[in-house]
Amino acid sequence: MAINEKQVGDCGYIATYKGKRAELYAPSLYKAQQLAAVHFKVPAKKDYLVSVGLAEHADGSDVIHTATF
Repeated sequence: MAINEKQVGDCGYIATYKGKRAELYAPSLYKAQQLAAVHFKVPAKKDYLVSVGLAEHADGSDVIHTATF
């Protein structure tokens, strides 16, 4: 379940912090990291500890990550 509502132009992200996971929508990866840091109550100036990955494009299509060697 997402921690916020999807707005026009937002992409879906998955954020993790110290074993916790959250799904959210944001217009950019940086904004997603900031929103997740607030959600996880990360101490000030430590939002870089929140890991965020793209999961859904703005048009609603899923993101497929492929490993290449």
